[in-house]
Amino acid sequence: EGPVRCVKICDRSLIASGGTDKEVKLWDVRADDQMEPVLQLRKHSKRVEQIFSQGLGSSLIATVGPSAKVWARFSMMMIACTHSW
Repeated sequence: EGPVRCVKICDRSLIASGGTDKEVKLWDVRADDQMEPVLQLRKHSKRVEQIFSQGLGSSLIATVGPSAKVWARFSMMMIACTHSW
């Protein structure tokens, strides 16, 4: 819960959002229940400032303060890797 800080359209049916709740949430616009995310990525230490994606099947990059977390997409399973500057 909390304000949304960023939104990224990943492909025709998938939208990613990030915010002050320290999560990236993936939403499927085709889903019957669009009030619930299809996947929540919860391993962020601070609020999510930006989300980057290059489209269908690509990874997501979420910036959190001076660091970025890369979520590699394999089907709907996500694997995290963090890099700090």
